[in-house]
Amino acid sequence: MSAEMEAAATQADKAKAATDLAAIQARYDSEAASFAAEVQTFAVAQGAPAEQVAAAVEQIKSVPAMVRAEIAAKTAPAPQ
Repeated sequence: MSAEMEAAATQADKAKAATDLAAIQARYDSEAASFAAEVQTFAVAQGAPAEQVAAAVEQIKSVPAMVRAEIAAKTAPAPQ
């Protein structure tokens, strides 16, 4: 995910870069949500406390946005 987002972010055409990043994040958001649901199902079946499960699920779901933010910060032009 990180390499794919970084490649998109470093394109010369910044409008296309933004569009590509949004599409990549949307795809990974969907995958993260599916994985989070699997983790939730497993954790609940194992008797994990609901608060811990909810926190883990939200953390998993936030990964694509977090990676995108890190890439944006890393590839942002230096202030002049």
